[in-house]
Amino acid sequence: MAKITTTKKATAAVKERDSAINHALDELRAAELCMEAVRNDGTAIVYVPYEFRTLELCLEAVRQNGGALKYVPDEHRTPELCLEAVRSSGDAIVYVPDRLRTAELCLQAVKNCYCAFEYVPDELRTLEICFAAVKHDGDTLRFVPFSLRAQIKAALNKR
Repeated sequence: MAKITTTKKATAAVKERDSAINHALDELRAAELCMEAVRNDGTAIVYVPYEFRTLELCLEAVRQNGGALKYVPDEHRTPELCLEAVRSSGDAIVYVPDRLRTAELCLQAVKNCYCAFEYVPDELRTLEICFAAVKHDGDTLRFVPFSLRAQIKAALNKR
């Protein structure tokens, strides 16, 4: 694709295909154009120049696609932004720094995608989080702490 040389063409191209932002001349990659790209596809953040990766843009990106958290600068990886990412895609937990993995965030991730259970720290594997994982996939029971297995089995039998 040739370089996009006008704002009008850049805006039209990004609305059609978010990765088109990568072909816009650097001076055309304004904040508004970048925001439009991540609204269409959160992972378009990868094409956004670093100076335009504001907290607002990053939040929009992870709401649209939790996996966009992979491209969010560390200084914007707040508890709130990370929670939004796992609400959008539970498997985005892999990009959440360990220090931000709370019980609330882990529960949300597991409810959204049971496979996120693999990334829940042992000390946060509560009855509620374990049950959320096991009710979606019984094989997950083998990763539940022994001390909780009987309670999980009993809860499943009541259903």
